[in-house]
Amino acid sequence: MGMVGFHKHKWSLVMKYGESGTGWPFYGKHGFKQPETISIEWRPINVGRLSEIIKELKREGKVKEEGGKYVINLLELGYNKLLGGGKVDLPMVVYTPVASRLAVEKIEKAGGEVRIVSTVHR
Repeated sequence: MGMVGFHKHKWSLVMKYGESGTGWPFYGKHGFKQPETISIEWRPINVGRLSEIIKELKREGKVKEEGGKYVINLLELGYNKLLGGGKVDLPMVVYTPVASRLAVEKIEKAGGEVRIVSTVHR
């Protein structure tokens, strides 16, 4: 017996053997759901926002200053991705697992650098 007619003249079978009158497993989506263990929750920050809050982070002791450049570890701040939105006017060394091409270009143009670390914390 195939699925032919299950929506018309074999509907009583769907209602009898389907779960709670919904027609499952005969109708509906049955696709793959990605396991949470391999999906990453991205917490991005733009370079412009980072440039705005850098003085405040320095006062709080979350950012160091070495050789005239601010040293920032995004994982310690709760971010795991660096994006290129906004303007950068301060030289900074940023440690991050993932960075966009535009973010790297903007930071290098301001006299800083982006260093990619290998761990992504979830």
